[in-house]
Amino acid sequence: METALENLSKEDLLKMVSSMSKQNELLHQEREILSQERDYLKAQVEMLQAYAVRTEA
Repeated sequence: METALENLSKEDLLKMVSSMSKQNELLHQEREILSQERDYLKAQVEMLQAYAVRTEA
């Protein structure tokens, strides 16, 4: 019994791997952007919390 991957031609398999690699790279870039945004927002929260503590005193 053959699997679906065994039925693919070499060219189709290469296209599929290339597409998956591109998708992986895009996801990696998106994760980096979201990590930077998270870090920025965490810094903003810390600044606002410090400001709130100073204004309460």
